[in-house]
Amino acid sequence: MRLRPGTDRVEHDPLADFLTARWGMHVARHRHTAFWPNAHATWELVTAELLELDDELLAATGFPGLADRAPDSVLYSRGVSTRFARP
Repeated sequence: MRLRPGTDRVEHDPLADFLTARWGMHVARHRHTAFWPNAHATWELVTAELLELDDELLAATGFPGLADRAPDSVLYSRGVSTRFARP
């Protein structure tokens, strides 16, 4: 995937917040799955332009042709520092 970050900030957008939120990670331990929550500052999201996408995963999971059309939304963040805590 290649994209070009834009300059328009995405703020107060509940759908963007929900779709990009990372509340934690699931970790397999001793035949069980544990959830490790995380803590981080709010993402700084900006709009972006998709330049290239080579995605065979969608077709392999039963969604052929889905990655061939333009996406409904492309967002970008430079990232944030994240801390994970054991449950």
